[in-house]
Amino acid sequence: MSLKAPPTILEMAVKSLLKNEDFTISVLQEIPMEFFPSMFKEAFNSRCMKILPALVSSWPFACLPVRAMMKVQDVVILQAVLAGIHMLLTQNVHLRTSKLRVLDLRNEYNHFWDVRAGLEGSDCSKGMLSEE
Repeated sequence: MSLKAPPTILEMAVKSLLKNEDFTISVLQEIPMEFFPSMFKEAFNSRCMKILPALVSSWPFACLPVRAMMKVQDVVILQAVLAGIHMLLTQNVHLRTSKLRVLDLRNEYNHFWDVRAGLEGSDCSKGMLSEE
């Protein structure tokens, strides 16, 4: 008989934040950057369409490898991501949130989602995190 490991504090925090999207959107500037990859992945997989654009426009890393997460082509998810890019380009965003430089739509495996935020710094082409 195998027991499932209990959820981590990060997993519980992310699920809690995503339950109240309006509140989370209002405090995105206060959420540590280490939460963003897990929050984005959970919001993406759970199809939380209200918070996805806000997460994209507040993305604290230089690269966001979206296509690597898409198991099937999903126009609605892509529209939510592009809405976040539109918000980023049309609104005066806080300096911390303006780090996104590359929306990676290549259909190839990307290590970004395998590493924890802040552990490694590299560019998107190498599939790692970058803060520059």
